[in-house]
Amino acid sequence: DKGINFAGNWWKGKTDKNGNIIPPSHPNARFTAPITSFKNVDLNYDNPKGVVVEGIIFGVKDFTTLVPIAEA
Repeated sequence: DKGINFAGNWWKGKTDKNGNIIPPSHPNARFTAPITSFKNVDLNYDNPKGVVVEGIIFGVKDFTTLVPIAEA
């Protein structure tokens, strides 16, 4: 278990100058995934004419100002 994270080189058990364990990712971290990794992606996802959009989900982390998931 090693790699590079928000603090630079990281390995399991790495500590900061105060002896606190450095987690593998920042608590506010996000991730992305290529659309081709989803088995249910529309076969026309890359079609210049587009595809039908049947829904959009917008989510936020700060639930004190906006609801986590909103439906329009």
